[in-house]
Amino acid sequence: MLPRRKRTSTRARLLLGYGRASVDELIDDGLTHDELEAWMHRFTDNAAETLKGAMIDAYAVIDGRIVAANPWEGDDSYD
Repeated sequence: MLPRRKRTSTRARLLLGYGRASVDELIDDGLTHDELEAWMHRFTDNAAETLKGAMIDAYAVIDGRIVAANPWEGDDSYD
């Protein structure tokens, strides 16, 4: 059996890979930035629960705009 830290790291890589692939599909499906933010928020909540409270701050840059699960102040002006 793998040590706990290694198992958590493996789970995190799998979840983040799934999240990235899902965002790619959702973009292809035409979701709006607001819909993607809502999806990312749900995804990060579920992923953090799966990883027993690990902090995950998902974001993507889409069409030059930051789309984030937890938007931060000033992200509209980030270049």
